[in-house]
Amino acid sequence: MKHITFHEGRTIIHGQNNIADKVFIPSETGKQFIDSDDFVSLVMGPYGSGKSTMCVQRIVRSVSRMPCWFNGRRKARWAIVRNTSGELQSTTLQTWLQWFGELGDWRRRQKPLLTYEYMFNDGHGIIELELIFIALDRPEDVRKIKSLELTGAYLNELGELPSNVLSHFKGRVNGRYTSRSFCSEPHWSGIIADSNYPSDSHWIFDAFETQQIPGYRIFHQPPGLLRDDDGQWIANPGADNAQHLSPDYYTKLAAGQTEDFVKVYCLGQ
Repeated sequence: MKHITFHEGRTIIHGQNNIADKVFIPSETGKQFIDSDDFVSLVMGPYGSGKSTMCVQRIVRSVSRMPCWFNGRRKARWAIVRNTSGELQSTTLQTWLQWFGELGDWRRRQKPLLTYEYMFNDGHGIIELELIFIALDRPEDVRKIKSLELTGAYLNELGELPSNVLSHFKGRVNGRYTSRSFCSEPHWSGIIADSNYPSDSHWIFDAFETQQIPGYRIFHQPPGLLRDDDGQWIANPGADNAQHLSPDYYTKLAAGQTEDFVKVYCLGQ
């Protein structure tokens, strides 16, 4: 049974038990981000721009591109990380479940870490995907990272995480799962992340803009607002995810807010 179909311009998650299909059509930014082979990829933009959806879609697309190495199957293990357990459960996990909660056969384990295991078919054979959801409420929670062996890591709202989280994950994904002893064929492993824009004193700005570390890449999303000829804010029809937002989403969001708020959360600056 085929559970998901990957096309160049869309992904179809086939519904089961009379549930309708779900279709993801990436924006131009989304296409570039999902197809990126950079070691660390960060997508940044305003509120409502579909950043987290791009990231969860990339996880599934990435594992479909893995070589067959386990009983003729493709297999991957990912960590999905958020700064607090509350936000991990209410936001990050919900985004994943909204798209892929019923993908193929799956099971959930609560201990030692919240883990979802999926087995599904994309028409080219069986794929096995293990997802480990991690919250970093306290600085000592970083210890959760140090024993993991991963194919990839998704750092949700990177701007709210300390810089050492990215540093530790770089050592957990670089060819750790699967290792060359199990699969000698080349395949991507690395880190993806999303964030609203931080200040220019934030460590993200230093790492991605000032130092321009090799293997790091930022994908900048279009602004949600534009100025009209009279200098008034109007919705940008070319904004990512605009077709899934109310036409006045950004103009209402900007009303009564400070200039800094509008720059970060409406314009993505």
